[in-house]
Order: sequence, then structure tokens, then C-alpha cells
Amino acid sequence: MHIHKSSILITALSPLLLLTTSALAATPLNNWTLSACANTTATRSPDGVIMLSDNSPDDTPCATFQFPTPVTAGTLHWRARHLQGRATLVHTLRLHSALPSAQTWEVSVFNGALWIKKTGETGSSAYVPAGQDWFAIGQWATFRLAFDTQKNTAQLYLNDIPSPVVELKQITGPISKITLLAGHDIAVGNSAEFTDVSFASGPVDIKPVRRHPQPNPARAQRADDWPTLAHAPAEWTVQDKFAQFAAWWPANRLNPEAQKAREDLQKSMRREALGTGNEFTSAVRLLPVIANSIRWEPPYAGAQQSHLYRSSPDKMTPWDRPGNTRIMESVTLLARFYALNQPWNPYYHDSALGKRLNEALQYWLALQTPEGGFPEYAGFGSGELPSTSFGLMCMVEIYDSLKHDPLFASLSSRWVESMKRAVLWNSIPDSPQRRQGISHANQILGVISGAWHLHRITGEPKWKTLYDELTDWWTSTSQSKEGWYREGGGREDFAYSQVTDLYGDRLAIETRDPRWTESLRRQFVAAQYIVVYEMDKKTAIIDATGHARTTPSASINPPPAPPGTVTNPHQINQPRQRYMGWFSHIAAIVPEARAFVINPVSPEKATVMEKDFFARWPASLAWIAQPSHVRGAQKGAYAWDDAANGTYWTLPDDTMPKAVEQTITWKESRFTKKFRDDMNEQELSCVRRPGYYATFRSGLANGRQTLGLGLVWIPGFGTVLVSANDTPRPAFGWHPTGAESRRAFRRMQRTWSGSPSPENPAQLILSSDNLPPIKFGFRDEMLTIRAEGAPLHLPLFNRKNEKWTLSNGSAWTAREVVTTTSLLLQRAGTNVTHDALINFGQPVTLTAAEPVIAGYDQVRSVTVTPAKSGGVEMTIQRIAR
Repeated sequence: MHIHKSSILITALSPLLLLTTSALAATPLNNWTLSACANTTATRSPDGVIMLSDNSPDDTPCATFQFPTPVTAGTLHWRARHLQGRATLVHTLRLHSALPSAQTWEVSVFNGALWIKKTGETGSSAYVPAGQDWFAIGQWATFRLAFDTQKNTAQLYLNDIPSPVVELKQITGPISKITLLAGHDIAVGNSAEFTDVSFASGPVDIKPVRRHPQPNPARAQRADDWPTLAHAPAEWTVQDKFAQFAAWWPANRLNPEAQKAREDLQKSMRREALGTGNEFTSAVRLLPVIANSIRWEPPYAGAQQSHLYRSSPDKMTPWDRPGNTRIMESVTLLARFYALNQPWNPYYHDSALGKRLNEALQYWLALQTPEGGFPEYAGFGSGELPSTSFGLMCMVEIYDSLKHDPLFASLSSRWVESMKRAVLWNSIPDSPQRRQGISHANQILGVISGAWHLHRITGEPKWKTLYDELTDWWTSTSQSKEGWYREGGGREDFAYSQVTDLYGDRLAIETRDPRWTESLRRQFVAAQYIVVYEMDKKTAIIDATGHARTTPSASINPPPAPPGTVTNPHQINQPRQRYMGWFSHIAAIVPEARAFVINPVSPEKATVMEKDFFARWPASLAWIAQPSHVRGAQKGAYAWDDAANGTYWTLPDDTMPKAVEQTITWKESRFTKKFRDDMNEQELSCVRRPGYYATFRSGLANGRQTLGLGLVWIPGFGTVLVSANDTPRPAFGWHPTGAESRRAFRRMQRTWSGSPSPENPAQLILSSDNLPPIKFGFRDEMLTIRAEGAPLHLPLFNRKNEKWTLSNGSAWTAREVVTTTSLLLQRAGTNVTHDALINFGQPVTLTAAEPVIAGYDQVRSVTVTPAKSGGVEMTIQRIAR
């Protein structure tokens, strides 16, 4: 390493510098030690400007100043500007403690964000004040850092803003030296200049920090969000070659020399042929769009700004910014097609694609913080779990696609080193990111997968050890002891849990680790307690009151496709569920999951559908009328994956009906389950008697959860009541909708009493501080509900051609207000053997709201108001036909 020492000339302070009493007394810092090595530069100009340039993946240039004696309090001033790079990490000013622990803390300046933190940790951040583009390349910015180690506080001032913009209350001292750095050893290509560095020793005033919020992007493109893409030269322009791809199959349908290539293409397009998506066609169509949106010149050279992935061309989302690593994930498909050596792939080693891809991969690495995290919502300089974890999954796929490609030769070691840092940063025990992996189970699975793949890639045993530790930790904390996956303080069956299921299944496939298969089995056993089935054994209804992040419909059956959006004949009448390919594989290895597979494709059907798809080529490539955007995870082009059987596993037609008969609520006729998750104070009570099944939620409501009765189901009839979480959909209790219930109360106590046996108590009381209690009585054939107040709202589930009859024998269409003492529900359909009777025991007024769609069915809020003042006491029971 080259070391250069010289004295810096005293220079005039910039007019931008905020002058104070301490600033006037500042002394220029003259004696700097400059350190550089191969492909880095550290120089000082005659007028005292320090220039640091980092083009090395192995080292970082720096300039160090040693204080004659350690300092405990004072103010550092400096000016800096960004000269070259990808507009990510601009520079770092690091302060070294004189204590034996040698702790350092630093100011890290990113494009659009400032961080003040202990080295290697996450600290406090500040954003660019709105309207101030003070990190444009070549533009000077002025900094003032006031610190007092006795007060354990440091505050940073920016330009002429009179209040500090960010502070750190964990500094250690006294300070023995400072170091200036540009870039870090993963991100290369940064260059920065520093001047007017001075220090004023003495007491400092600690002032209130004025934090500047992160600017929100406009709903239309703005120059300060995304600079306009300049017209690219021909050598940078990826041509649209879809017609070339579409012509290959007809031209080679009978070519014996192309047999292997035809088989590979059939495997890659199997999901599309079976009508479960159009990921492959979407990828080929959108590849030039995404590739040509990779910025080929500064600023943000290499950033992906198509506004397709996790965004929309006409409505930019809050995270569609150059500082969000998530938008780079769609680059994965560019790497796959660039390296895929198949005669039907027209983009193999496309020169322009290679140039864009190289820029994108360089930019991706530049987004990483020195500690190992990647930014998402918080912008440049932040490290966030989702962007780091999901990014790791893509980084593994990119590595496997390009590892033998010449394009990747100079990047390969840096790419693997970046993955190592990402895994280690997310694995820090009791760190914020690790804790977030408990509350949001899906978000850390990429880290666990990354540890596994690092062992595969490097052969180093430590990564297998870390993988084992993380797997045991996740299955015992991110997954509750009852089996459900935690999400946002609750559970997310068939919503966010499907993301968790998907990645858990990928881990099961990749690692062949039985812990993942067992984890999936426990999840689907837990799900059987909150999902019931109509008598057709094909319609699944879910108690969604425990969902903390999303607001799903009462039905997990996919709704019919909107008219005109689907032209695939296999998809119009049998809409496929989300992530169907991977989910079918879960069901293949986990019998407890088979009751949740909607409309599986049998092996016999699959053979016919695949043959038909390729016989209709190229018309079959347009079966889905609306082209899929690469927005959400595992949708559109991003999801194309030919790694394992075209990511679809066939199952017999009767898979779901047979499995429904083996579910807990269908197979057993008497049990009482009292679940409690102490971590989130979640309580779920499940009561099965010969004549009905009911669920109840109590404890603490987190996020969008609601409390009270979840659902009531009757064997031989089906679902009677099903309540919603925080949505305008119907809910049970004192409020007609889940949204109103959530606002009204957030905690509910459950009390069991009148037990004929400890296993099967006769009564449950749900009570809240600000609401009258509701009592539920459990007889074998009758569920009793007594509410002390009125009116009471019932979320009545109803199916097509269902009839509702009042106590006087007249039909009720739910369009008029009526008075009755009972309501008889009569349902048509396969295997329906009973009716459901709701007996109110007194005259009541029924008022129905407009129905809400639930898959192919409806849920309607019915308000029950007794004719006399007082409470409501009603029974629900089945009546044999």
C-alpha cells in the first residue's frame, strides 16, 4: 500500500459554511496521511484539495489525520463533492476512539441520505431536504459535525440549514484520529474531493434535530426522481427479437437435430402450456424493454427504470426510485437469457444486452452498504431486510446463470463477497433485521437460502453451520409453536404465507432438508383450523380475522377472471391460484396441504394441454390478452424458471375432495382447541361439535386483525357466518364491518366455564373493556349466542340459488326490512343434506346491507334488532331435510 504524507495549505472557508463562534475559531487540519493501492488514487492538490478515487474491488483509498492529543468535544467542518460513480456511497468521515476498544463511528454520505452511526452498525439517518439536489455530481456540499463524548452525542449540520439534520447518541471517545474515504471495497468507481477541513475544539451546544422526511415521488416521472433516459447509441440498444423466437418452433418442429432443444423449451414453458401463467412469453416480450431501461450513462448508470417491476408505467409507486434494490430484481431475467445457450434464445450473448447487464450488475453491487445491507424504502445508504433477503435469492440465480460466462469473470469474486456480507449482516443475533425476520417470516428466507448456497458455492463449512443455525431459529420463532407463519404481528394463511410457503418449498427442493418439509406440514395442519369447506369439497372459506397485514376475501378460491382479460380456454372456467406450480409441489410432498389445491391439473389433462399449446404455436403465445408486467414477486417475466419440471407438478383431479375429507374439521366431530401464542398475545379458540364448527379470536389484535367470532360452519350445509378483518366487509358483533370493529376495540378476553369436561367446556365468554360481553353456549347440535346489547350484526355467507325463509313462511330477498323470529337458510348444491336454522327466540328486525363478493359467492351483513329493549339471544342449528 502506498502511503503519502504532506501538509495541506490553509484555505478560505466556503461561503456556504455556517459561521458560528466555534467556526471562526476553527483550525485547518494540515497533516494528512494519504493511502492508496492498485486501482485507487489518493492525492492532494497544491491548493489543499484531497481527491480519493476507488476503482478497486479489494481496497479503498483514504486520508487520515492524527490529532496530537485525543479530543473529547468540538466541531469538525468540511466540504465534499462527488466526482464519479454510480451515485450511491459518496464518502465517509470516520472518527476513531482512543479507548482500548478502538471503537469507530462515522458519517456516511450517500446520494440522497446521510447516516451517522457506529462503524458496521445501523444508526440514525437523514434525507435530502425537498428540492435540494446537493449530491449532484460535481456539486459541493458543506458539513459541520458537532460532538461531545462526555454527553455521548454527535450532531450533523448540512449546508446552510440552521438546525442539525441527524444525531447519534452512542459515540465513544476521546477521538484520536479521523479518516476520509470514498466508496468501499464492494462498490467500485467512486471518486470524491474534500476541502476546507478544519476543527474547533471546545464545548458544543446540543440542539433539537430537525428531521427532513424522505421525499415522496410524484405519480408522474420527475427529474429529481428519475432523470430522463437519453437516446442510446446503437451498440447500447437491445433489439426486439420476439418474432425470431416465435418463428423457431414452427421451423424446427420436425427437425431431428433440434429434438433436445425442443424438449428444453417445452419444459421451460410448461406452466404456460397448462394455463397457469405466461411468464416465459412475458419474459421474451419484455426483455428488450427492461434491458433498454438500464441506464447506460450517469447519473445512476446501471439502474433499472422501466417502471414495470414493482411499479406501473402510468402510476409510479413510492419505492420506484434508483435507491431501491428491489427494482433491480427483474435484472435476473436479463442474466438468464444472456447466458442461456439455446438455439431458440435470440438473446444469447447479445452484445447490447451484455453491455446493459454489466452496468446493472455493477450498480447492484454499488447499492450495498459497507455493513452488507441493501436499501429499499429508506433509499441510498440504508440496509433493509426485504431488499437484502429477496435480493440474495436473485443474486444466487444470477451467479448460477453467469458463473461460467466471460462477462462475469471480473465480477464473480465481488458478487460472492457481496452475498457473504449480506448473509452475515442479516444473521447478526438480536439485530433489528433479525428481529424483523421473526415478525415477518417470509422476509428472511432469502438469507437462509443464501447461507445454504454460499456453502454450495464456496465449500466452506461455516456457511452450512450458519444455515443450520438459522433454520433451527426460524422454525422455532418465525413459525409459531401452533404452526402458523408470523406476519406483521399475526398470521397470513394463503396471503403472505403463500410467499413463505413458496420459498420454504424452494428450500425443501434445494436442500432436501426434512426440516422444511416438516415446517410446511405444520403450517397446513394449522391452516385446517381456520379453513372450512362447502359441501362440494371444492370451495374453501377462511376465517381471516387473524390476518395482520392483508385483507383477504372470505374465499381462498380465485375469483373469475374479468371479461376480456383471459383467452386461454383452460383458464377461463378454472382460474388458477397464486403460485400454483410451486404450491402443487408442496401438496405432492405434504398430504396435509392437498385440501388447499384449487383446480389441479391432472397428468392426463397436462399431456393434452401441452400438446395443444405447441400445436397452436405461435397463436398460443397470445392466450393471455393483457401482457403481464414484471411487478410482484413470482409474477410475469420475473417468475420464469425452468429449473425444475417447469415449476409445475401435476395432481389427480380428485386430489382436493379426497383431502378435504381428511381435514380435522371434516373428519372429527368433537374437540375444543385453545391456541395461544404468547409472543404476539394471539388467541384462537376452535370448537367442533357434531352439529357445527366455530372459531373465535381473542387476546391482542395487531395490525389489521379483528376479534370475536370468526366463522360458523355446519356439516351437511356449509358456512353460515364468516367475519372479516380490517376491511369494509361484513363482520360479526357490535359493528357491521371489520374496519369499524378494528377501530372500536383492540383487546378481548376469553373465559371458559360450565365444563362438562375440561376438554370440552360448555360456554365461552368474550369480553372487552368498552363493550358488553358475548356468551357462546356449546351443545352438541346447537350453538347459542347471547349478546347483552343490541343491535347485533351477522356476516351471513350465501351461495348461488340459496333461499332465506322467515318464520311466517315467506321468502326474504334481503332487499327489504322485515320482522321475524327465525331465519331458515336453504342451500342448493352437491352433497347438501341439511338446512341451517337461526332462531332468535323473540321478534327481531332484520336489515341487510349490499352483498360483498367472496370468490364465486357472497357475504352479506344482516343487522339484528330485537323488538324489545335488551339483548339478543339466538341459536344456530342444522335441520335435516
